[in-house]
Amino acid sequence: MDRNKEIRIYNFVEDDEFDQLLFKKAIENIHAKKNIDIEYVTHNSTESVLNSGKCDHTKSVFVFDISLSGVTSYNFLLENTLELKKYPVFILTSSDNPADKKRYSELGIVTDFFLKPFFVHDLEQIILRIWELAEAE
Repeated sequence: MDRNKEIRIYNFVEDDEFDQLLFKKAIENIHAKKNIDIEYVTHNSTESVLNSGKCDHTKSVFVFDISLSGVTSYNFLLENTLELKKYPVFILTSSDNPADKKRYSELGIVTDFFLKPFFVHDLEQIILRIWELAEAE
């Protein structure tokens, strides 16, 4: 597979501005180091995902944080399971609570669950792993 021909849209659902910047920097580094084009859209809320129209793109990948401004992404995923099960869905969170991972995994649409790293390099590795898992689906 030629990675350069496949452009996925990463829908990063995260309300923390620092984490948004970290994600952006990691994507830019991946492009510079590996020459892989990844388009990304940052969403501050679950509502903006539905309004963005990115659910119509067949190469979409969704990366959710658990906590979003006082709400959880769990209810959004539960309510939109039929739509989202067409796409790779990942959780990227600072929660290392095993109950969270179990709860999200039981939805049947979450491909994998990652802990948020502190460094851009570590996030690059997670994004590349997400790329590989998304390609396998």
